[in-house]
Amino acid sequence: MGGFARVAKRYVRKIFIEPRNVDRRILFITSGMDKEKLQYLQDLVRQYCPFERGYLQKASSAIASNCGPASFGLLFMKKNDAVISFSEASKEGEA
Repeated sequence: MGGFARVAKRYVRKIFIEPRNVDRRILFITSGMDKEKLQYLQDLVRQYCPFERGYLQKASSAIASNCGPASFGLLFMKKNDAVISFSEASKEGEA
């Protein structure tokens, strides 16, 4: 896990370098990793930017085959990101 651990730590640290701008309510982790790597990633995220709720999502076969076996995604909102409901979005599309 040496190469993965080094790269994951650098990525998580870079993503959460400014944690005060992160909306810490919800985090989605999408991956196709084994349990050991996934646990390491969860621990890293908790260290740099703990979230209230975290959801684990297994990557689809299409994503996993294109991105590789140890790929992962961290999905979250930033505090100043615009929030729009689906009904508002559909009204904008009609205009």
